[in-house]
Amino acid sequence: MPKISMGILGLDEMLGGGFPTDKRIEIGLLFKILREMECTCIVTSEYSSVEGDFYLEEYLADGVIVLSKTLQDFKMIKTIRIEKMRGIRHDDQPRRYEITKNGFMVYHTEPVTI
Repeated sequence: MPKISMGILGLDEMLGGGFPTDKRIEIGLLFKILREMECTCIVTSEYSSVEGDFYLEEYLADGVIVLSKTLQDFKMIKTIRIEKMRGIRHDDQPRRYEITKNGFMVYHTEPVTI
């Protein structure tokens, strides 16, 4: 059976305090090392680029999955959307999701109007 290792690395602590150009170089180096190690990595972020913004993490990542919330008719609608997934075909439409006691449930047959 293959060995599975997991760990958490806080980029805020690792990249704190420098100039923005230093952070870009360090993030680029981190992604380069992860690719060389051939490891699967999930990078999370509390922000997402808006139209016209550019974030190096999103450019370097093989996949970008966006979770968002919108208020519609006084009800919170949570959606998941695959913004980018290199090398495979994928559904790029927003889909409603819920986190329940049974896990992460994506309702792929329901249309989402935002």
